[in-house]
Amino acid sequence: MTQLHALEAFDRIDPGPHPMIGLDFDGTLAPIVETPDAAELPEATRPVLRRLASTVPVVVVSGRDAGDVRARLGVRVAAFAGSHGFDITDGDGEPFDDGPAARFASLIPLLDRIEERLRDRFSASPGIIVERKRFGVATHFRRAPEAAGEVREVAGAFADEQPDLRLLEGKAVAEIRPAADWDKGKALTWLFERLGPLSGMLYVGDDTTDEDGFRAAADRGAAVLVAEQPRPSEAAFRVADPAEVRALLQRLVDRYHVGP
Repeated sequence: MTQLHALEAFDRIDPGPHPMIGLDFDGTLAPIVETPDAAELPEATRPVLRRLASTVPVVVVSGRDAGDVRARLGVRVAAFAGSHGFDITDGDGEPFDDGPAARFASLIPLLDRIEERLRDRFSASPGIIVERKRFGVATHFRRAPEAAGEVREVAGAFADEQPDLRLLEGKAVAEIRPAADWDKGKALTWLFERLGPLSGMLYVGDDTTDEDGFRAAADRGAAVLVAEQPRPSEAAFRVADPAEVRALLQRLVDRYHVGP
């Protein structure tokens, strides 16, 4: 599916009068940077996001841990779903009692061992960063693109050794996470039902890992891909970059905000 430009076709995006707005972080709210630690929410985006979150429920769904993305956001939203949906908290960072994390907690020691093996394997490889998340271990090679094949092969072999784990590939990253029927789309659906009643959903994301979220949102409203050019995707709409995401959020504020 190719996409309509979301700002030009904004009137065709209609998740109803009281929707949930789901947003990825890296590459969507924040520009992609060379190292995960360097990612920041643009200052111009913060007041727009804050106003939108005061108007309708906003949830941020990220590959980062929920606490990490909450600290970087600096805006109180309805909920965070970190680790690609495995790590769900409310806006204050408190886990939901009925959330999915408890079902996967037994895998944390196994992920600890995978992290140790990956760090040992790539400790002498410049530009390769092993990032531990609560429910995943990501190996980034954005600064060493020549090592992409090696990273994917090694991470894939480690994941294949463990039936409870699987490999997830994204933009310049190979991540090992639980092999469970859970993803960003499942997390969005869970939050939609938990935070309801709501009229619909809009989800905005940029990576292959967001396609599950696009499918969940398309069934209830609309999905927006962040990409400079159209590409095959479950999303029917597109914006080019985080600056256009900010413009889209402002249009949503203009539509839904009531009062001064």
